[in-house]
Amino acid sequence: MSSEEDLTQLDLRNQHLTTLDEDTIKKYGPTCTRLDLTGNSINNFDWIARFPVLNELILDRNGISNLKSWPKSKSVTTLYLNNNNIDDIRELMDCVVKSFPNLTYLSLHRNPCTPDMYSCESEAEAYQRFRYYVIYRMPALQLLDATEVQPEELKEAKRIGHLMAPAKPTTEAKVDVASTAIPGTTSSTGAYDLRKVIESKNTRVATFLVKSRPRYDGFNSEGNRFITNEDL
Repeated sequence: MSSEEDLTQLDLRNQHLTTLDEDTIKKYGPTCTRLDLTGNSINNFDWIARFPVLNELILDRNGISNLKSWPKSKSVTTLYLNNNNIDDIRELMDCVVKSFPNLTYLSLHRNPCTPDMYSCESEAEAYQRFRYYVIYRMPALQLLDATEVQPEELKEAKRIGHLMAPAKPTTEAKVDVASTAIPGTTSSTGAYDLRKVIESKNTRVATFLVKSRPRYDGFNSEGNRFITNEDL
């Protein structure tokens, strides 16, 4: 006797898709809670509104550059956007906050907007600034890029996160961040010096990104579940 088909899980990895067809939406939309679209070229997202109970959405390696005009989904709490072409974190967060208001897990590894935490100490500090900004924009996040959001990190993000957003990408002019910096917290290039920002308030913040062993970075992600410290 064959088992009944599971309509709560849909795996469409590496299918050369640009959107979901009507038959798939009708069949899986009402019941699907986990959708894996890794390795496609999805460029139309209107179908998201027809997945009312979707909880986990995996869009790794789809060539996505922004989330503009995405429909709102209150049910999605886990979103993977690893290995895409997203280069503007401000714009991304504007879209994510609007489209996925109940998100608690977010993974953005290997996008142009995400600093490479492994290359050098300065990049690790840039990544921590990136985390502060994302957490500031979404304080309900529990996990960002496979690393848990710690209480002290959330507290610091609420304090300085609004200062941590990088300048919007531009080829015409450089943005003067020094004019809005905390006095004494900029480097000779005008960039924020994370250590000075932290020291300016005598705040103790975890510096795990500089000193800890490497963590999962989404490079070969195929929609695996988020990895926690116990899995490393």
